[in-house]
Amino acid sequence: MKYYYKLKRADFDTFFSLDTNMVMEFFSYMDEKDAVVAFSYSGQSIEIIEACKAAKEQHITVIAVTRNSPSRLSKIADICLFVPNQEDVMRIGAFTSKNTSMMMADILYLGLIQDDLKAIEIELVKTRKLVERLKVKD
Repeated sequence: MKYYYKLKRADFDTFFSLDTNMVMEFFSYMDEKDAVVAFSYSGQSIEIIEACKAAKEQHITVIAVTRNSPSRLSKIADICLFVPNQEDVMRIGAFTSKNTSMMMADILYLGLIQDDLKAIEIELVKTRKLVERLKVKD
């Protein structure tokens, strides 16, 4: 979700929803110029797998951020960005997987904005000024 907000603040045309029905519907508005970035440490989450299958049917590029281990998601994705496979899928707390996935999102974000930093900076300043209105000033 944080990745979505970063992209929106930089004025990218993005979509995010926790509702799988809305995700599937949104694919009908996309085409081969678009991409889906799917985050799933296990690579076995049915919601992610079915959404990525639907995206592929629409000829949409699927980029998977997942653990470095064979999975259904890694087989579907056009591009796999692997995070370390250091946690069991059944785990008490998703410490390493969560942090490495967030780091991968930051790297993707930096890669996307690097060619147009001036325009992105303008968008970031605009949103920052709006958010500043919500800060208490002493």
